Amino acid sequence: EKYYSKKANSSTLTAYGSFLENLAQGRLLSESSTNLLLNLMEKMTTGEGRIKAGLPKGLRFAQKTGTQHRRICNVGLIRGTRPDKFLVVAACAEKFRDQKQAENSLALIGQA
Repeated sequence: EKYYSKKANSSTLTAYGSFLENLAQGRLLSESSTNLLLNLMEKMTTGEGRIKAGLPKGLRFAQKTGTQHRRICNVGLIRGTRPDKFLVVAACAEKFRDQKQAENSLALIGQA
């Protein structure tokens, strides 16, 4: 708790969600750089048991994970076939028994 109270290496979920929205809407990078970044985020293999695990087939998830002491996060953009339509998702789990339990909780968000 002492480490987290310093807010080092951190951001709010709301701020991260706003960042992702601006990225997806092309407000931060050129179109080619945006596409490159989102494609790299979609290929990321960490966090496979988190939100992505609960998503229906056919949806793409450009994601970023974070794993700290007794806290894991998963944020990203869920996209279908239309590039102009996306859903921003940002979630964290903390104070869990083990990481698998937390990841299962995040997978339920993907199912929702």
